[in-house]
Amino acid sequence: MKYLSFFILLLNNTIALSQNLITSPEVKQLAAGTNHNMALLIDGTIWAWGKNSSGQLGDSTTADKNNPVQIGKDSTWSFIAAANYISYGIKSDGSLWGWGTNKVGQLGISRANLKYDYRVPVQIDTATNWLMVSSGINFTIGLKKDGTLWGWGNMLYNLQDVESSPYKPVKLTGDDNSNWATIAAGDDFIIAQKKDGTIWTRGIINDLLRNYGGKNMFYKVNNDTDWASFDAGKQHAIAIKKDGSLWGWGKNEVGQLGNGSNSNAKNPVKIIRVNDWQIVTAAGNYTIALKKDGTVWYWGETFFMKDKARYNTSPKPFDVTVKYKCIAAAKERLLLTLALEKMQGVVESYELGYGDEKAIKLFIKSTGK
Repeated sequence: MKYLSFFILLLNNTIALSQNLITSPEVKQLAAGTNHNMALLIDGTIWAWGKNSSGQLGDSTTADKNNPVQIGKDSTWSFIAAANYISYGIKSDGSLWGWGTNKVGQLGISRANLKYDYRVPVQIDTATNWLMVSSGINFTIGLKKDGTLWGWGNMLYNLQDVESSPYKPVKLTGDDNSNWATIAAGDDFIIAQKKDGTIWTRGIINDLLRNYGGKNMFYKVNNDTDWASFDAGKQHAIAIKKDGSLWGWGKNEVGQLGNGSNSNAKNPVKIIRVNDWQIVTAAGNYTIALKKDGTVWYWGETFFMKDKARYNTSPKPFDVTVKYKCIAAAKERLLLTLALEKMQGVVESYELGYGDEKAIKLFIKSTGK
């Protein structure tokens, strides 16, 4: 999910990170990568912490950071995203920047400039009308303000007509590549919503579900136009409607759809009867969702969580004693990072490794405002 890397929505801007590291501005957006996290503040600065082996923190080093460090001195950032050892940022002028690993061109830098990693932000392409980006496994999809979708990196051929791995943004083929409003990338597929409210998929998920048109074409999930948000896991999709109901479709062998079964679903199926969901994110073969009461629920592959069972086929509470405002999950198979933000103003990061029966709290930093 949300992929994301992935895009995180805050219910309000009342949370602040910590001590002398981040003094007073509130958090606007959070993003979780494989083993690093980023926070975009309302003052337009980006802060990052966690692992840094490929320069994904963007501070010009490869040293891990246990506390947030500011990325450069720029205060004009408007959007962030994080994924597999890479980070992205969009500035207020619409320019797109990336940093971290570039082994298979996933940063979107031309092949002539291909190298293993970039330790500081470098501009991707020369366009200045980028709106948002979302990454799968070693590829990235970008949405421009004109409603067109662009892609780059390895495995992009799973979304295209020819088997190629572009090292710079290329416009997705197809006559219907227009009028898009928002996107999310799974491991090797994407979900995109048009401005009319309908949602569409493209990539391997179409082949898996035997949808007409195959992986190289956009497939309209249904005719519903009341979708509020969505995210993509490894090979499953999760979405919330405007009425607060939660729906899922795609692969379901370990219960990642949360509907109480292990059967794949070609069309969206409702997940339990309650209609009080507000944020959802998917990653790998699991899903995490936030209810309006501030509780976080999870299902699917759960052997890195508190449960001793291999998987849950229905939602279970993560921690009923704590209330949260936003969630984030990394799209990586072996090591997952979950960022949660408490109601009382604490930003927490959890590193969830295979075999852990519970999350390990890495950082707690807050002004408490």
